[in-house]
Amino acid sequence: MRPPVARLWTAVALGYVALGATLELIPTDLAHRLDAGASTTAAVTGVAFLATALARPFAGVLADAGRARAVVATGGLLVAAGVVSQMLGPTISAVVVGRLAMGVGEAALFSGALPWVLRGVPADRHGRVSGWFGLAMWSGLAAGPAVAVAARVVGGPTAAWWAILVAPLVSAVLVLGARPEPRRRAKTARPRLARPAWAPATYLGLAGYAYGTVAALLVAYLARDQQLAGLSLTLFSGGFLAVRVLGSPLVDRFGPVRTGVTLAVVEALALAALPVDPTPFRVVTVLAAGPASRSPTRAPRPARSPRATPAHPARPSAS
Repeated sequence: MRPPVARLWTAVALGYVALGATLELIPTDLAHRLDAGASTTAAVTGVAFLATALARPFAGVLADAGRARAVVATGGLLVAAGVVSQMLGPTISAVVVGRLAMGVGEAALFSGALPWVLRGVPADRHGRVSGWFGLAMWSGLAAGPAVAVAARVVGGPTAAWWAILVAPLVSAVLVLGARPEPRRRAKTARPRLARPAWAPATYLGLAGYAYGTVAALLVAYLARDQQLAGLSLTLFSGGFLAVRVLGSPLVDRFGPVRTGVTLAVVEALALAALPVDPTPFRVVTVLAAGPASRSPTRAPRPARSPRATPAHPARPSAS
C-alpha cells in the first residue's frame, strides 16, 4: 500500500504555516497584551524549538512502530491547541505552555510523516525524497508570516490568530482521513542516536545555530520595530526552499563534506555581517544565513553484490 505522500506533504506544510505565522504574531502580541520585553519574547519563542528537539526522537520511534497516522494527527491537534493557548493565554506562563504544545506538535508532524513516506520509497532514493519532503516544512514556514501579515491587515490581530488556527485543524483532518499503514508486530525500541549518525547529527545541530540565532534576533527586533517583519522571516525560510530545490544535486556531484564546509563558511560570514547597516544589506545576510543552515544530504547508493560490498558500512544520509 503506497503512502499518501501528497496528503502528508500538505498536512505538514499546513502545520508549519501556523508555526511560521506565530513567529510573526508573538512579538507584538506579547508586547502589547502582556507587556513583555524583547528578551522575554525571544525566550518564550525559543521554548517551542527546545520542545521539538526533545520530542522528535520519540515521534520517530512511534512512527517506525506503525503508529505514524496517530502521531501526525496528534501533531496537528497539538499545534492547534498551542495556537489557542498563545492567542487566549492570560499570562506569560500560559503562552509558554502553548509554545511547548506547538513544539511537540511540530516534532510529531514531521518526524511522524517522514518515516511513513519513506516506507514506500526504494532505499537508494531515501536521501533525495527526504530533501524534497522537507520542502513541506520550509514552504509552511515561508508562507506563515505572509499569511499572518495579510490576515492582520484585513481583520486585525484577532482575525490573524483565528486564521492560522484553521491550518493545523485542516492538517489533522487530512491525516485522519488517510488509510492507516499496517501495524508492525516488532517491539517499539527506545529512542537513541545510532553511532554512525553522531557526526551528521552534530553537523546538523551546529548548522542549525544559524536558524536559532537569526530567528531569535528577528523576534527581538520585531518586538521593537515591525519594518520588514514578515519579509525578513519569509526571506529566511525562502533561502531554505531555494537550496532544497536547487542545491540537492550539488551534494550528489561534489559530496556532502565539500558542500557542508562551503555552507558552513557562508553561514559564518552571514552571521558576522548580520549586524551591519543599512537594513537592505541586513536582509541579504538573513537570506544567506537561511540556506547555509540547511544540512547537506545524499541519497544512499544502491546495494552492491556481496563480492563488491566494501569492508566498511556506508554512512547514513543526514536529512
